[in-house]
Amino acid sequence: MAGSHFSNMNILALDLATKTGFAKQVQGIPLSIGTRDFTQKKGRKTMPDDPHPFTQYLQWLKAQTFDQFNRVVFERPGFFKSLDARNSSVGFRAITIMVCDVYGVPWSEVSPGSVKKFATGSGNANKKAMLKAAQQMSGGMLDGMDHNAADAYLLLRYTLNEAQS
Repeated sequence: MAGSHFSNMNILALDLATKTGFAKQVQGIPLSIGTRDFTQKKGRKTMPDDPHPFTQYLQWLKAQTFDQFNRVVFERPGFFKSLDARNSSVGFRAITIMVCDVYGVPWSEVSPGSVKKFATGSGNANKKAMLKAAQQMSGGMLDGMDHNAADAYLLLRYTLNEAQS
C-alpha cells in the first residue's frame, strides 16, 4: 500500500458487531487496526456511567475525526446466530450510516462473501482461513489480533484493491 497512488485515500473499514473490528488508513498517519468491545454488561441496569452499547458505539465513532475520511466501508449484515446478533448488527449499521450522512462522508457496504473471495479465493471461507489470510497480507502486522480486526483489515485491502480496478 505504501507508495501507491491510493495512499491518499483516507478510509475507515469496519467489521460491525458488538466487538467491532476497525482498520483506519489516513495519509501521514500509521495504519491503525484493532477491535473495540461494545458488549452490554450482563446483569446491570443501564446507568449514565454504563451507557447502552449503541451509545458507546456512537460516541466512539464520532471520536474518529470524520472530516479526515473520504470513505467509510463496512460489511453488509449477513446471517446471524441469534436474534440479538442480528439486532446489534443492524443497529450498528444504522448508526454508521447516520454518522456518515451527518458528516458528509460517503459510505459503502461490501458483502462478506466478496471480502472472503478476495482474501482466500473462496466466498465461504471460515474465520480461521480469513485470519490466516490477513496475517499473510499484513506481513505479520496482525499477529495476536482477533478475527474482527483481521476482517476490518481485509475489508480495507479489498476496498483499496477495488479502487485500483
